[in-house]
Amino acid sequence: MDLRILFSRISHWIFRRAIPLKLSYLAVLLAITATVSLAQTAPLAITVSGPYSFKDTPAVPGYKVTVTNTSQGIVSSIAVSHVLSASDGSYLITAQPSQGTCDPGGQGVITLSCSIGSLNPGASSTVDVAAQMVSGDVAFSASATGFDGSGASFSTAPAQRTTLHGNPPAGTTVVSISLSANPTPKDLVGGRSGTLSWNLQNSNGIAANQLVFAMVTDNRMSIRSASVAGSNSTDPVSCSVPVPGDSGTNVVFCNIDYLGGSSSAGGGGGGNGTVTQLQVNVNYVAPIVSAETTLSSTGYVSFDGTDSSNPAATGQVRVKP
Repeated sequence: MDLRILFSRISHWIFRRAIPLKLSYLAVLLAITATVSLAQTAPLAITVSGPYSFKDTPAVPGYKVTVTNTSQGIVSSIAVSHVLSASDGSYLITAQPSQGTCDPGGQGVITLSCSIGSLNPGASSTVDVAAQMVSGDVAFSASATGFDGSGASFSTAPAQRTTLHGNPPAGTTVVSISLSANPTPKDLVGGRSGTLSWNLQNSNGIAANQLVFAMVTDNRMSIRSASVAGSNSTDPVSCSVPVPGDSGTNVVFCNIDYLGGSSSAGGGGGGNGTVTQLQVNVNYVAPIVSAETTLSSTGYVSFDGTDSSNPAATGQVRVKP
C-alpha cells in the first residue's frame, strides 16, 4: 500500500478519536470548575459569643454576633438571621445592631432577622441579641445572606452556641463574677430623670472573657444613655442602648472583652488577685403614671467558659404620680 494512503488513514483515525477524547476532557474540566465555583468561601465570617450555661433559670442570656467582611470587595444587602431552638417556650427578646435595623422580638418569636446593609473589605458589624431562657437548654444560631463584590448572591453556614441549664461542661474554667444593682433614687416623680447602676466584679484572678451584659428594664422607662466606669480603665467595654422612645423591651447591652485576670490573660486585665470591677450607669426618664407603681430592673451577665451560677440581680424604682 502506498505510504501516503496509509498515513492519511492513520491520521484520519487519530483525528476521529481525538475529538471525543478532547470533548470528554473538556466536560470533566467544566464540571470541576463548576464544583469549585459552588464551593467558594462566603465573603462573610460570623462568630457568636454567649454563655455556656446558667445554673439557675429563668435567665436572660445575651449573645454577641459579629459579622466580618473577609473579601476584597464590598458586600451588600447583608441580612443576618437569628434562630433560637428550645422545647420549653424560650424566645428571642430583642436584637440591637451596630448598624441597620432588626425585626422586633417578643414572646413566641424564635426567628429574628436583621438588615445591616453593606460592609467594606475588612469591616465588621455586631448584633446584640437577648433571649429568654425558661427552664431548659437553648441553642442559638446566626447566619447571613447577601451579595458579594461581583454581585453574586451567597449564604453562610450558621454559627451556633448552645447554652445549658446547669453547670458548664466538665473541664471548663470557672470564673467568679459578682453582680449587684444599686438603683438610685428609689423614689422618683414621673417625668423626671434617674439613674440605675450595676456593679460587675471579678476578684479571683482568672480572666472572664467575652462577657455580654444584658440589663432588662421596665419598658415604660425611657432609656437615654449609658456610661461605664471601672477600677481597671484598660478593660475594653462598649455599651449600646435602645433608641429613646422606641416601644418594646428596654435592654441595655454591654460587651466586655475581658474582666479581671492576670496581665497576660484575656489580652489584659488587673494583676492576679486584684479586684477588677466595672460600674454601668443607665440614665432614664421615668414614666408618668396615674398611681404609685413599682418599676423593675434586672441585670444578667453571661460569658464564655464560666459558671454563671449567680447571674441575676434585681432592683426596684418606685414612681410617684
